[in-house]
Amino acid sequence: KIDRFIREQASQTLVLREHTRAASDLGVREWASYRHMGMDEYQPAATNSEPENFAAVLGAFVTQTVDAGSDDEISVWTVTRLKDLDRDGLSLALEISERQLGTQKILNIFRKVAKGAVRALLKTHQEGLAHGGIDSSTIMVTRGDLSNDGEMEMINAGLSNFGYAARLGSKDDKTAMPFLSAAKLAASAGKRGLDSDPVLAGSVARKEDMRRLGVALVEILFACVNLSSGFLTTGVGQGPSGSAKPSSKNLGGLIPIDGGLEAWRSLKEQSRATASGVGASDYPGIEQLCEIFGADSNAGWEFIELLVGMPEGANPLLQLTRASTHRFIAV
Repeated sequence: KIDRFIREQASQTLVLREHTRAASDLGVREWASYRHMGMDEYQPAATNSEPENFAAVLGAFVTQTVDAGSDDEISVWTVTRLKDLDRDGLSLALEISERQLGTQKILNIFRKVAKGAVRALLKTHQEGLAHGGIDSSTIMVTRGDLSNDGEMEMINAGLSNFGYAARLGSKDDKTAMPFLSAAKLAASAGKRGLDSDPVLAGSVARKEDMRRLGVALVEILFACVNLSSGFLTTGVGQGPSGSAKPSSKNLGGLIPIDGGLEAWRSLKEQSRATASGVGASDYPGIEQLCEIFGADSNAGWEFIELLVGMPEGANPLLQLTRASTHRFIAV
């Protein structure tokens, strides 16, 4: 497949990513996720068969380094395209901020990014996997750019980096292989001791994916309008300085991932109060943020709430399905 790619599209530059030692498991899970979801038959030629809401991984292979003085080292390599590496959601948002696009253009682009990312997560969950590591760097722009209005209309997005994927419903580490178990993802979300309850562990893993996606989308929009978190009061999610900027290395710097409905509603009310108050001029971008989330009778606020504010006992797959067809992204 890689050889065919080189013959048919010689102008493309490929990137070989080496996952060594313990990190080799990341590469295995990355490629296994694509195979599990039926996307390993991706054809690099112009056949319009590229995964719609996923960053294309062209293939994977294994190498072994033999050293007489130490243990042999196994590496797992994944093959991607250079042009895909800098097309994450936060990079797009920072470019939007630099270009100082108007509110309507930002709204249109953000809707497309959110729609693609939610559909990708729904596909992942429907196929029996949890992503396990969503942040603004794993939300990828799979098509379109900001070069002109036509390309902006073509923007589509999805998910990448499945190195922490878990098999939903797995009873233990052995049955989850080559993925993580749902119980391990649940434990990383603070819900430990669910090894004997794979159904509950899977539900927790789904909810965690959804919360992380909602938080990442909010942080992307903050970056689009060049807004810091300085207007937020203590406890809502501000950084140590009180003016955190979105960062793919600090998911939850603006809203606590585990803050749930209360944290989200607090951010909403403080955003609205700041935008309509005398201090709005101190936070350029706050009015744009509220206008975008408030479009179509507060559709944006409602959409994010479906992701980050799931009530106790709610069905995560049903709620994610509702989010995927919500009027905010029905464009």
